[in-house]
Amino acid sequence: MKRKQPAKGAPGIIADGPLSARSKAYAAAEAQLVSEARIRHAKERAGASPLARIRLELKIRREVQAELRRRFPPHALYGAAPFGIRE
Repeated sequence: MKRKQPAKGAPGIIADGPLSARSKAYAAAEAQLVSEARIRHAKERAGASPLARIRLELKIRREVQAELRRRFPPHALYGAAPFGIRE
């Protein structure tokens, strides 16, 4: 079975979600959201038991993932531009 040759030239649209074209922007937004959420929940975390800290960390992860899905929809089409992605 022959493999197809890749198309020459860059496509104008990428439909792979946050994995390829936006990986740097996605990672930066995720890091920023996690740090903001941890600062917001610092008082709750200070006197919490280990089990409560785990629950709080899961809550933070859910909040961050929900915000990332809102900012970077998984099946959206993104322009493949050399100057980056605008939010």
